Amino acid sequence: MKNIVKDVRERALATIEKYSMLTEGMSVVIGFSGGPDSLCLFDLLLDLKDELGLNLYPVHINHNLRGEASDSDQRFCEEFAHENRLTLRVFTFDCKAAAEKEGITTEEAGRNFRYESFLEVAAEAKSVHPEADVAIAVAQNADDQAETVLMRILRGTGVDGLSGIPYKRPATRKRDVADGQAAAGDRTAVNIIRPLLDIYRKEILEFCKEKNLEPCIDQTNDEPLYSRNKLRLELIPKLEKDYNPNVKEALLRLAAAAADDRTMLESLAESIYKDEVRIKADDTHGAACAASIEGTVGAAGIVADNSRIISLDRHSLIEAEPAVRRRVIALALKDAGLTEDVGSVHYEAIADVLSSDNPSAKTNLPNGYSVWRVYGTLKMGKKAEGVGNCDGEGRELGSFEVKELTIDELDSIEKVPNTYCAFDLDLMKRELGEKALSRLELRGRRPGDEIKTEGGTKKIKDLLIDMKVPKDERDDVRLLTVGNQVLWVIPEGESTRPRYTSKWKITGETEKIAYIVLIV
Repeated sequence: MKNIVKDVRERALATIEKYSMLTEGMSVVIGFSGGPDSLCLFDLLLDLKDELGLNLYPVHINHNLRGEASDSDQRFCEEFAHENRLTLRVFTFDCKAAAEKEGITTEEAGRNFRYESFLEVAAEAKSVHPEADVAIAVAQNADDQAETVLMRILRGTGVDGLSGIPYKRPATRKRDVADGQAAAGDRTAVNIIRPLLDIYRKEILEFCKEKNLEPCIDQTNDEPLYSRNKLRLELIPKLEKDYNPNVKEALLRLAAAAADDRTMLESLAESIYKDEVRIKADDTHGAACAASIEGTVGAAGIVADNSRIISLDRHSLIEAEPAVRRRVIALALKDAGLTEDVGSVHYEAIADVLSSDNPSAKTNLPNGYSVWRVYGTLKMGKKAEGVGNCDGEGRELGSFEVKELTIDELDSIEKVPNTYCAFDLDLMKRELGEKALSRLELRGRRPGDEIKTEGGTKKIKDLLIDMKVPKDERDDVRLLTVGNQVLWVIPEGESTRPRYTSKWKITGETEKIAYIVLIV
């Protein structure tokens, strides 16, 4: 019979060594929930503390989601740290309120806050031991890895998604901590490390039992309330029973193979981007909205808010293999400043611009960014600020005013047909958060735009065809949007009638109304 404590320790140490997770004298921030995984991780790092001269900084996040159970977990973590002569940093967080405010799930809100807290403690650790490297140790295990890969397969993913959770990756910026993206010049650079990623949950429970560790148990983990819980409690057991008893191991092998492929493709893309595709000459062309406004862009291609105009050689990019080409474009977008909200539909739109016979083809991307052709050059960057609300051709889009009204107030307002829209404000905030109205944007159409109709969901491209809007006029249609959700298709002249989303329409139960009126 194998010694589970020795086995887990040796395999965790092998993972640490393989991925160079720890160095002598390092400062390690430990994510410590009190559950079996984090307790096992904490115990292993305590064993290595004197051997490697580690400086340990355990951190506990109280999400206030489970009432007294959350407070009990906090007390357990405080006592365990105290028994091992360490001070526990505790962060208290109203996860539910933050999720509602930001219009995101509680899982996402909790993850964002956790990593922000970890990074704050990492910065403190660096100030105490400025010569030491810093890492954030979190306790995802092999089961988490298998579940992540399977979930991504079900949702649809490419090679990068199949590679699963990384063993080690940098995290430096506030907004990038959850994804582990690096950004030079920001706060103290740290690595996120996962020493238990080769250890199964069952083995961790046996480890804790053998060492007389009594972890906190979150009962909600045994309830199929969330997608991951349902996958873990229902789908994987069925796959093990009916298809492959070793399905977790198979998923882990898939993740490892995909990770190897991803590393190779990324290395090749970086080489091509650096040596063949990116044009190093100073860029004097304007970005999207500012293209025709003299003096908006400086000689180095830097526009408002420090984003950049990146120029790529079209011919070299077309010659690259598709899998490498997409990664080259991703590198360019990152250099231009766009690191979030880019999906497959946007890469497909960029591919259309790249292959188009039109030497001035263009497409809009999230967060004000655009990609456009200048004959043999593909350019990408962000619209300059301070030049009005306009599209890629410099066309003025106008502006709008938003008011929160009651039904009686709406009825009393004199309204000009086709210049306003109105929606159930409570329904909007329930889905989009308290800042829903601040997320509204007036713009032209973009790839992926869609509108909710009584019959389902329709792409804006298809809606404009149904509306018999001429092809050469479709880019002139203005849209009021939240992300890629269209609330209002604004009429242009007498030939086009307005269309509105059916998602938050006013009913007899509506109490508060979002009233949006077009100014120009």
